[in-house]
Amino acid sequence: MEHSTAKVYQRGSREFWVLAAVLAVLIGIAAFWGANKQAIGMFHDDGIYTVVAKSLHQGEGYRIISLPAAPSQTKYPFLYSYVLSWIWSLNPNFPQNIVAFKALNVIALIGIFFLSLVFYQRQYGVFGIGAIVFSLLVCANPVIFTFTDYVISDLLFVLLALAALTVAASDQEAPASMVTVVLLGIVTGLACLTRLAAAPLVLSGSLYCFSRRRWRGLVGFVGIIALFVVPWFLWTAHVPQPAPGSLFAYYAKYDFTGAGMSEFGASLRPHWPVVSGNARYLVDSLETLYLTPLLPGLNLFVFGLTLVGMIKSLHREELFRWVFFYRP
Repeated sequence: MEHSTAKVYQRGSREFWVLAAVLAVLIGIAAFWGANKQAIGMFHDDGIYTVVAKSLHQGEGYRIISLPAAPSQTKYPFLYSYVLSWIWSLNPNFPQNIVAFKALNVIALIGIFFLSLVFYQRQYGVFGIGAIVFSLLVCANPVIFTFTDYVISDLLFVLLALAALTVAASDQEAPASMVTVVLLGIVTGLACLTRLAAAPLVLSGSLYCFSRRRWRGLVGFVGIIALFVVPWFLWTAHVPQPAPGSLFAYYAKYDFTGAGMSEFGASLRPHWPVVSGNARYLVDSLETLYLTPLLPGLNLFVFGLTLVGMIKSLHREELFRWVFFYRP
């Protein structure tokens, strides 16, 4: 899975970067044009992020000021809402500032486009038509592109996750430099403050750093992440919260309380509909990912080809990416 030889990275030509810039602008224009500039709150998350950002702008803290008693928000890490609060500061007029909220996602999408180019070059050593096609496939895919219309943290998280993958791919020699470990820790820490879904990044980065720098790399990586996430968890553990089971508790926090080990199975039963629903959603999302409704009858072939590709990648992909994407 690891590459043992150093790569020679080629710089892109002026023509390459002009073409990349033009395509990035076109993607950004298409995303901004397709976004609904007058609506927000299509998801539960939209409203929470936006309201909490307003609270931060007004100096009221990380709170859901649209709910009675304005409970503290401990369900979602604060980075995305904190960035949104800058927009509230620049333009506090709602709903006129919806345009700016969605423009932020367009900027993130353009960032993903350019970072995809760099990731491709870090992996294959060259900038060229392959890098352009790769970046277009990443950004034009409906799973990514449509998120520009929602004020949620997914695109910022994709940007940070891709940055982590790029940092890991940038140092193919063993052992990796401590600079790589530090950069990987910083990017992963920021991802953790964007979404709790960054947990696989932490696992992947830990294995990667241990494989490249042994205990020194692992301790350095985990220590840097701790600097980011420990204050967040300490704060969430001490702020007052709505009573468990109340209507407001769903908006303000995740419920990690439960029974002891003897009642573990019983405590999981109420969550089975969520797990099964997410599993069905995963299957449906593959149809969106590959646009298989446009190719009737090819679902089985496309999914089978994906499985073959994932198995084949086990023999050649680097450790960080393999663990992140193909974890059990």
